[in-house]
Amino acid sequence: MAAVDRASPATIVVTSAPGHSGEVVISLAGELDMSNVETVRWQLDTLLAANPTPIVFDLSEVGFMDSSGIALLVQVAASAEAISLRHVPELIQRVLQITGVTDVLVVEP
Repeated sequence: MAAVDRASPATIVVTSAPGHSGEVVISLAGELDMSNVETVRWQLDTLLAANPTPIVFDLSEVGFMDSSGIALLVQVAASAEAISLRHVPELIQRVLQITGVTDVLVVEP
């Protein structure tokens, strides 16, 4: 298992694009944790205020997510029309299942 380098701050890249079914696809890349979750929250608030349609989070490029990242996704789900997670890395998917948030966050196969 690779070591996580905590000497440098985590980075995350947020991009969005229209999906094929009218949803907004938000791709996250990097690490989502307490060091950057507020910046991501601000970016998401801006995106969602302009386009509150169904949301798909593409997590294929997320290498790490702590509880603050999971809490952010749950908060978005509480205020969004519909939300789902796509391309969830196996480790993150396991954590979501163990914490029980898959009742709120739909993980696409």
